[in-house]
Amino acid sequence: MSASLNNEALQETRDLPKLDNSYNSSNIAISSDGIDDVVTLNIDSETIIFVNHVLLCSAIGLFGIVTNAINICVFIKQGLNTSINISLFSIALFDLVKIFAMQSINIVSNPLVIELVGSRMILDAFYLIGGWPAACAHRISLFITVYMTVERCLCVSFPLKIRTWITPRVAFITVSAIILVNVLTLIPEYTTIYIDWVVVPGRNTSTLGLVFTSNRPAMQGLTFIIHAIFLFVGIIVVVSLTLGLVLLIRRKSEWRNRNTTNDKQKYSLSVRDKKMSQLVIILATVLIVYYLPMVILSLVTVFMPDFSPEGKLGLLFLTLWSFGHVFGITNPSVNIFIYYKMSSYFREKFKELFRLVLSSKSITE
Repeated sequence: MSASLNNEALQETRDLPKLDNSYNSSNIAISSDGIDDVVTLNIDSETIIFVNHVLLCSAIGLFGIVTNAINICVFIKQGLNTSINISLFSIALFDLVKIFAMQSINIVSNPLVIELVGSRMILDAFYLIGGWPAACAHRISLFITVYMTVERCLCVSFPLKIRTWITPRVAFITVSAIILVNVLTLIPEYTTIYIDWVVVPGRNTSTLGLVFTSNRPAMQGLTFIIHAIFLFVGIIVVVSLTLGLVLLIRRKSEWRNRNTTNDKQKYSLSVRDKKMSQLVIILATVLIVYYLPMVILSLVTVFMPDFSPEGKLGLLFLTLWSFGHVFGITNPSVNIFIYYKMSSYFREKFKELFRLVLSSKSITE
């Protein structure tokens, strides 16, 4: 029975429509009324994918691995005894997972690796190994950011009660729930697709590829729809909450200025509130810039069936998503600059960490 199912699944995999590599250029025609000439710009899609995945993403990813490893060490040094530190540590951890997953895709996107393997079908296998884990990590980081923004709104609105409402235990449970829910959304995908040795068409060789189970048609696209909805809702919520937080901070600052008689205290409060507003604005801007391309591409994929790896717009899909991956891998790589610029405590522990590393190195020498 199992052998029969595998044979049927393997046949289904072979019958899937393949991308025609002869159409590896995207032609953009530009014309205007009254002008007969048409200017055509030929863009080699495979070159764009190579530059974005193999060169840009790989380089940014290596940098991101280092920066997030530093972030994790600094947050551990600060102590995971506050809600905000637990959240930031979790984001850094899943940013690291995200980068490693995306780096696996960057490696197999290299033409030298594809030539060594002898087939592009190796990319299909890493659709499961790297693609979905990276997508899941993106959503986890996004919703932890949503949680942090909610916490900050409550902190500004109810400063005397927030410590009793949101404890490290509450933060740990909330972050764990976010992780669990996002991981569970991958069940439809991982229960209907698996990796196995597949015969390369036209060659007497086998390579790792995707094999579909018999109930795959019933689950087709479900995980991606959930992914697109989560991304869309998440970014709308975090941007709305961030804007609301900025307004709350401004109102609180104005109220304190009106009701504080000590000029020195007024100045101190305004500086602190200004720093917090700047941090919120930067986080919101970074979130919008780096997540918006992925949200748009995810929604287009849901509403345009041909915009998929196996569809008529397969090469356009891969080309545009390569830009999405550049944005996606850049976001976790630059967070360290935001932390270092906006948090004096992070700077302090960061410098302590490097002094410790340098002193250890001098002792060993």
